[in-house]
Amino acid sequence: MLTLTRIPKKKFLTYLRPISQLHTTRPILAISEAPLDPLTQGFKPTVLNTPFQFKGEATSWNQAISEAHHLVKENDRLIDPARLVGDDLKQIKSNISKLLGSRHPFLNTVARHYFSGEGKHVRPLLVLLIAQATSIADKTLPTGQVDFKSMDTPISYGLENITTHDVFDRKTHYTPSVSDQGCTILPTQRRLAEISEMIHTASLLHDDVIDASMTRRNLPSANASFGNKMAVLGGDFLLARASLALARLRNAECIELMATCIANLVEGEFMQLRNTKDEAGKVKTLSTFDHYMEKTYMKTGSLIALS
Repeated sequence: MLTLTRIPKKKFLTYLRPISQLHTTRPILAISEAPLDPLTQGFKPTVLNTPFQFKGEATSWNQAISEAHHLVKENDRLIDPARLVGDDLKQIKSNISKLLGSRHPFLNTVARHYFSGEGKHVRPLLVLLIAQATSIADKTLPTGQVDFKSMDTPISYGLENITTHDVFDRKTHYTPSVSDQGCTILPTQRRLAEISEMIHTASLLHDDVIDASMTRRNLPSANASFGNKMAVLGGDFLLARASLALARLRNAECIELMATCIANLVEGEFMQLRNTKDEAGKVKTLSTFDHYMEKTYMKTGSLIALS
């Protein structure tokens, strides 16, 4: 699990410049026209001259990669991060579908509506990549053999088990995956990736109702297809199943962090709905841009950072 420290806004804004204007063979953490500090020593950005106009309109991972290819030079080394965790990433959609099973066929249809198309799956991808990258770090391992079936076993005695073990492939689902480089992804880390995507998708269902959006990922939105009430209930159901799966990870810190993400999503939506004045007519203390940055962290950055 990854926790990112947020850069103070004033310092962050000092270095911020549009990424579309930059090209470098090294990762860029910060760019500034002001005197260099230790963060930016060694970076030599140059303007990228390309006839390709980057529009950022990709709705799937393959489209995003295709657009990104036009922003780099031909001799640059291109690595598709999805290939590093390909097998685990492919299981995400199937596993989520199994986690969303209910006795009501129409509820199943609404809850799975946004999983029918090809999404970018940025959040689960980042979770899996960080899991791989940190697998070789020194850590304190639990004593004895870990039974990963516990993540699909109720904590409360007598509670009906909605996602029984037999709905998953036991040979792969409860076994850690190991890459060619010896990096490991645990079944519980795959489940965390699935949970992050479920929470994100629930927010899309609710957002589309609030914004009265008719399309999502080039498909009719859930509210356009099933109505506002069903879309809201579908989002609620996704959050409920995500919370259930989260509890069964049996990690209090993980539960706290992901619950914070859900609260941040709601708070960010309220910040977006409100203007720069509060209900009493008083001007907000944050500037318009600072308000925008805070809202963006709440609605987007929080789930990415805390997953």
